[in-house]
Amino acid sequence: MWGTLAIWLALSLGPPEGPAPDPVPEPPPEPYRTEVVVGRERDEGDGLAAQRAISRRNVGFVTAIDLDAEPGQRPADDLAGVVSRAPGVTVRSLGGLGQFSSITIRGSTSQQVPVFLDGAPLTGSLSGLVDLSTQPLDALARIELYRGYVPIRYGAAAIGGAMDLVGAVHRGPPKLSAAAGFGSYLAREARLAYAGALTKRLSLAARIGYAGSRGDFRYFDDGGTPLLATDDAIRRRVNNEYDRLFGQVRLDHRRGPLRVSSQLIGWWKLQGIPGTASAPSADASQRVVALRNITRARMQLGSRAGVPGHVEWIASVAMEDRVFRDLGGQVGLAADDEHALSFDLWLSPRLRVPLWPMAWLELVGELRGEWIDIDERFGDDSDNPGDPLASGDATRSRFSAAAGAELEQWLFERRWSISAGARIDLADSRFAVPAGAGEVDDQGADQVAFGVSPRVGTKLVLTDGLDLRGSVGRYLRFPNLGELFGDRGYVVGNEGLLPERGTKVDGGLVLDLEQIGGRELGIFAQVVGFATWSEDLIQWVRSGPVVQPINVAGARVRGLESGLGLRAFGRDLALDLTYTLLDSRNDTPEAEQQFKPLPGRPRHSVLVRPAVGHRFDLGRRGIGLEPRIFYELEWIAGSFLDLSGRVELPARSLHAAGISLRIAERVELAIEGRNLSNRLRAVIDPAFGPPTAYPAAISDFIGFPLPGLSVWGSVRVELMPGSGSRD
Repeated sequence: MWGTLAIWLALSLGPPEGPAPDPVPEPPPEPYRTEVVVGRERDEGDGLAAQRAISRRNVGFVTAIDLDAEPGQRPADDLAGVVSRAPGVTVRSLGGLGQFSSITIRGSTSQQVPVFLDGAPLTGSLSGLVDLSTQPLDALARIELYRGYVPIRYGAAAIGGAMDLVGAVHRGPPKLSAAAGFGSYLAREARLAYAGALTKRLSLAARIGYAGSRGDFRYFDDGGTPLLATDDAIRRRVNNEYDRLFGQVRLDHRRGPLRVSSQLIGWWKLQGIPGTASAPSADASQRVVALRNITRARMQLGSRAGVPGHVEWIASVAMEDRVFRDLGGQVGLAADDEHALSFDLWLSPRLRVPLWPMAWLELVGELRGEWIDIDERFGDDSDNPGDPLASGDATRSRFSAAAGAELEQWLFERRWSISAGARIDLADSRFAVPAGAGEVDDQGADQVAFGVSPRVGTKLVLTDGLDLRGSVGRYLRFPNLGELFGDRGYVVGNEGLLPERGTKVDGGLVLDLEQIGGRELGIFAQVVGFATWSEDLIQWVRSGPVVQPINVAGARVRGLESGLGLRAFGRDLALDLTYTLLDSRNDTPEAEQQFKPLPGRPRHSVLVRPAVGHRFDLGRRGIGLEPRIFYELEWIAGSFLDLSGRVELPARSLHAAGISLRIAERVELAIEGRNLSNRLRAVIDPAFGPPTAYPAAISDFIGFPLPGLSVWGSVRVELMPGSGSRD
C-alpha cells in the first residue's frame, strides 16, 4: 500500500499543467540524511561541519557530535561521557566505566529521551531505558541530539528530546584498523575493524571489540550515618567489574537512486551490580546477550518540479536475554534469580514528497510488537529455597501502531520556515497474568491506550548566520514494563502508574558564522529559553537501597541553555562551552513536596573544554604530525535526592586533561586523566532541620559515588592504506 501510494504521489504531486513557473531558489537540504560516508580524505575544516549541516536542515535546536572531530581516543564504552558535553544534557549512572548510564535533556527523565540507532528505536515499551554503556562508540560516526521540536519520525515519547546514533557507510579504499586502551582500575579494551568494497556498488564493514574494567575505585563512605564521623572511611568499590564483547557486520548497497543497508549487531556483557555506597553488594550480577538487525531501504523519487522526494522503509528485529542474580538479597528487597527473554519487531514506512515549490509533506507509519517472558527461578528448585516474595513468572506483550504527518514550508525566499506535525499513537498492552503468576499480588491488566501528539516549530532568518527559532508541542509516553513491575532487584515497580503527558515550549537564537572579517574564525552558538509542563510525571524516587517510580500530579521545568563552539585557524584552536540553568518545581498537592525542586535535576551545569593543536609536515615525504592537547572543567550544583527537597548533593567540580598525537594519518596515541584533583567528598549544608554541615561522597545525580583520579591511554593504528575518515 505504501509503495503504491509513494509512486502515485510522486507522479501526481507536481505543479499543475500550464506555463512553466518562474525559477525558484535552490531548495534547502533535506531535513535528515540516511548515511555518513567514511573512507574519504580527512576533513580539513574547522570540525563544525556536521553541526552546521544538521542545524540548517532543522527548525529546532539540535546538536551533532562528529566523533572524528573529538580529540583523543575515548574508551569505546564511554558514549555517555561524549554526549554529556551537549547543551542541556545530564548523564545519570551507577558510577564507573561500563556501568549503567543514561541521559536526560532539559530536566527530563531518562525515559523521556528515546534513543535510536540509524532511525530505529533502541528504547522499548517493555525494555525501558537504554544503557548507553552497551552502545560502543566503535560503530558510530555521529551523534544527533534533538531538543525542543522533535520530528515526528522520532515518536511521541520525546518529552525531553531524542537521540539518534548514526552509523557510517564506507566508500573508497579498504581500511583495516586496530585499537587498544588501558587505564585505571584495570580498564582495558581491544578493537579490530575492517571496511571495504565487495563490488562497485556493495560495501562491507565488520568490527569486533572487547572491553572490561575492575571498577574498584576509592570512594568516601559515611557508613549510612551522615552526622556521625566515627564510622566515616575511604573504601574501595566492590562488585563493580564488567566484561563486554561486541560485534557488528554491515552491508551497504547503492544503485542509482536506491540505497539499502543492513547491519547485524550483537553483544554480550557480564557485570557486577555494586549497590549503593552505604549498602554495597558483594555478589549481585547481571548477564545480557543481545542481537539486533536493522535494515533500511530508501528510494529517491523525482518530480516535475525538480525537487526530489523519497520513500523509505526501516525494519528492526531484536532479541535480548537477561539474567539478574542477587541470591543474597543484597540489592533488592528479596533474594532474586530472574531470567528474562524479550523479542522486539518494528517496521516503519516513510514517504517524503514535494507538494509545491518550497513545501514538503512527510508521512510516517509504525508497527511494533514486543514480547517478554520472565522466569523467576528463585524458589523453583532445591538449590534456591522458596521465598514469599520470589514469584515473578509471567509472559507479557505490547502491540503498538502509529501514524503521523509533517508539513514543512519555506516562505519569503527561504527566510522563514515552518514545520507542523502530528502523530496518533495506539498501544495495546497485554499485561494480565493468571492468578498466582507474576509479581506478588500482581494487578497487571490488559488495556488499550491512545494519544495524539501535535507539534509545530519555526525558524526565521534574521540575517545571514543568525536565526530566531521557536517551537511548541504536546507529547505523551506510556509506562514501560520496568516501571510497572520492576526488575525484582533495586527497581521496584508500580502497577498503578498512569501515562505521562507533557507540553513544552522553547525559543532562542542560533548564530552560525564560518568566517569573521575574512579570517579563519568559525562560531556556532545558541541561547535558548524553554519550559515543560508535565501531567502525571513518572518520577523515580530512591528509598534506602531501592528506587521506585511514582506519578507526580504536576511538574514544571523551565530554564535557559546556551552553547558555544568556537574554532580558529582551522582546527588549531577550539573552545566548547555550555551552560544550563534549570528551575524545576513539583506541583503535587502534597504539602511536604509542593513547589519543591524535582530530584536529580541540577540547577547549574557548566562545561568548559578548550583544545589546541596543529598539523606539521616533516621531511621530504611530508609525514604529518598532529599533536593536540585539551582540558575540561565540569561544574554541577543544586541537585536534590528527594521529593521534599531536604537532601541536596554537594556541588562538584571535576577536571580532566589529555593529549593526543596523530602520526601520518596512520597512528594515533592518546592519554587522558579525569578528576585530576582526586576529589572524593564534599560538604552538605542541609536546607532544613539542624544546621549541621556533614561530609558526603562526590556522586552522580542519583547518589552513586564517582571515581577519583583515573587515567586512560590508547593507541589506534591504520593497518591498511585506506585514508581519511568521516566527512
